[in-house]
Amino acid sequence: MKRVLHWFRRDLRISDNTSLHYACNQSDEIIPVYILSTWRRNHRWTGPNRQAFLCGCLESLAQNLERIGGRLILRSGTPVKELIQLAQETGAKAIYFNQNYGPHDVEVEKQLRQAANGAGIETLAFKDTVILAPNEVLNQSGLPFRAFTPYAKTWHQRKKPNRYRRSRK
Repeated sequence: MKRVLHWFRRDLRISDNTSLHYACNQSDEIIPVYILSTWRRNHRWTGPNRQAFLCGCLESLAQNLERIGGRLILRSGTPVKELIQLAQETGAKAIYFNQNYGPHDVEVEKQLRQAANGAGIETLAFKDTVILAPNEVLNQSGLPFRAFTPYAKTWHQRKKPNRYRRSRK
């Protein structure tokens, strides 16, 4: 039996979730997990309204998972440490997640891959919230665009994955 973790991040939904879809199709048992940040009280990028919204979204996710026979695991700490520890505790062979593209997220994903590799745990990351990732739309110098119009023109010229193409009748 292949048991895996599915790491929910900004994608707190069970429908239309790329990594969750692949986890369901490639494993026998999925352990859904969300890692809570360790900061307390005030933080420069969030306030009480945003915290209340997150709590509501996590409650909704937990209820949706319970309806289909799952249970959301909440851990608090650094994602890499908590995910590796949970995988080892449960015997999970892989960690599935959707990619994020902010500098902090990219660094966490890199650290997770390294730690998981060292622990013999597979990591599978999926493109979910974007059609083309930031590194797939670059200017002629191979750098990110600084203006929207040239970016948009280049974006529209790039080939898109089949699942995003609309059929025209």
